[in-house]
Amino acid sequence: MDRSANFHSLFNWIRAVPLFSLRLSVTLLSLLVLCIGCGTDKGPATVPVSGVVTWKGEPVEGALVVFLPENASGESMLGAQAETDSAGNFAIQTYTGGGDMKDGIQPGVYKVTVTKLEVVQDMRRRPKNLLPPKYAEVRTTDLQATVTESGNRSFAFELK
Repeated sequence: MDRSANFHSLFNWIRAVPLFSLRLSVTLLSLLVLCIGCGTDKGPATVPVSGVVTWKGEPVEGALVVFLPENASGESMLGAQAETDSAGNFAIQTYTGGGDMKDGIQPGVYKVTVTKLEVVQDMRRRPKNLLPPKYAEVRTTDLQATVTESGNRSFAFELK
C-alpha cells in the first residue's frame, strides 16, 4: 500500500471517530434522559392532601402549613408541608431527601402547625409571626388531621 492510501485511510478513520463519538454521546444522553423520566417514584407511598387556611373569615396567603406525624416511628412517617396561595389553598408535599419533594403525604394522624412570617427589610431583625402564636408550635396547636387512603383528604383550618 502506498503512503497516499494510508493517509486517506487514516483521514477517513479520524473523520469517522468524531462522528461515532457524537452518535454515541447523543445515544447515551437520550438513554439518560429516558431513565430519569421513567425512574421509580422516590420515597414512601403518599395520597394527595389539600386544604384551605382562613383567619377571621379571610383566606391566609403565604402561610406555611406543616403536617407533623403524631406517632412517628423513625422514618416510617415523614412530615410534610405546603404554602398557601392567595385564596388560602394548599396542596401538601412530602420531603423525600436530596432536595426532592413528592406530592401528597402518607396516611396517618398529624398535628398541624401554621405560620406566616412578616417580610423584613432589616436582616438583623427576626421576622414576626403574623398569626396567633398557638398555631406555630406542635405542642400548642389544636389543629389535627387524620389522613386516610380513601375518602375526603381536604382540610379546612379556621384559625381563631
